[in-house]
Amino acid sequence: MKCNITSVPGYADTSKIKNPGLEIKLEKEFAYHKTQIPATISTYRQVAKEHFGNIPPSDVLDFGAGLGVGTREFGFDSYEPFPQRGLEKYGWTPDYTEPGQINKEYKGLISNAVLNVIPNVNGERDAAVRAIGKSLAPGGKGFVAARGKAFLKELQNPEPYGDGVVTSSGSFQKGFTRAELRDYVARILGPDFVVAPAKLGDMSVLITRIR
Repeated sequence: MKCNITSVPGYADTSKIKNPGLEIKLEKEFAYHKTQIPATISTYRQVAKEHFGNIPPSDVLDFGAGLGVGTREFGFDSYEPFPQRGLEKYGWTPDYTEPGQINKEYKGLISNAVLNVIPNVNGERDAAVRAIGKSLAPGGKGFVAARGKAFLKELQNPEPYGDGVVTSSGSFQKGFTRAELRDYVARILGPDFVVAPAKLGDMSVLITRIR
């Protein structure tokens, strides 16, 4: 049975949706909080320095903010559909918990190791990519990184699911090659965006909205 991506018990109430058409549906629930780790901060720092140095933090969206480590350090706006309990002690809660709540277009966006944890059995990952595109202003740039295929070889007893696997912790993972990630994101976003390989992160692309 389909469920709303934010309907997992114990997570934030996201019933106030500005644009229900941007809801992301999942065929089953996964342990998304198990994929949220603080080690991603080094990538945030590199991306902020290389791509967002001249953009005010409030004009950058952290799409899939996880534990909020990058958001808290740089002051970016944040979208996180599965905020863990207790984040308030850090003085941080996400600005958005549904993609349909994102009510502005940003000059910069970072989505770090997010697409690889979203399955695509019913187009869930496609919807996330479209939400990334809709969140960018014309001329805006988005950095999107995902796990590479080598990461999957490190997993113990993964179970096939869709185009990826379910790990022993109950999370979903898909590995990308650099060309696969670039071609996939470009196909979903269409001709209004330029998608080019990026150097930072594991497998990454830089999206530019041209109109």
